[in-house]
Amino acid sequence: MGSWLPKTPTRYQPDSSVAFREQLTAALLEYFHREGITAVELAKRIPAVRAAYIKEMRGGMLLGEKRLLAMCEATGIKVDVSTTLPVRQQTIQLEAA
Repeated sequence: MGSWLPKTPTRYQPDSSVAFREQLTAALLEYFHREGITAVELAKRIPAVRAAYIKEMRGGMLLGEKRLLAMCEATGIKVDVSTTLPVRQQTIQLEAA
């Protein structure tokens, strides 16, 4: 029988994913501050959001991408995702043109 292995809290996370979640968290917290929305008010407005999520975000914890995107959509924040090629590939494309 295989043994159960718990997930480690410091598992590998791609840098782009961490940066994306940091940007979403910063945008949400700035919106909450600007609009004067408390964690309890937000939890009442959006049933899927718990007040503890906002407290965790303010404490520096990064929530998952899906949860953050859902919170953005529910609050009216439009998320624009873009990608860029590495510099080497950009150079190759410019030279080919």
